[in-house]
Amino acid sequence: MIRLGAAAALMAGPAGADPGLAACRAMAEDAARLACYDALPVAGQGRAFHGKGSGVTEPFEVSAPVEMHFDSDDAVMVLYLLDDQGRVVRNLHRGGAGAGRHLIEEPGRYHLQVNATGGWTIRLDPP
Repeated sequence: MIRLGAAAALMAGPAGADPGLAACRAMAEDAARLACYDALPVAGQGRAFHGKGSGVTEPFEVSAPVEMHFDSDDAVMVLYLLDDQGRVVRNLHRGGAGAGRHLIEEPGRYHLQVNATGGWTIRLDPP
């Protein structure tokens, strides 16, 4: 049996632990905690966005350098890497079908505005 003090220490996690894990651990309700854990990215796997035409991705957090790989199916793809205030951090272009990449080095909260004439995929992977 774990005493309450020990259980609270276990739930806090080690210093420097992933804040997403800590937030999930802090949830009292089992179903909410499980849903939170299920939504966390798997270690070693990046995040991916897919679409067709223009749009804006969901926000994402970068805590360490991450490589953004982007693929376009058609003639034009323009990406705007935006910070949490909507300011352009980087403007990227892809002329014609093909792939490109960009290293996001600074920690922060970002999202992408995509202007494209066809289908596209964007992946965030460890460098």
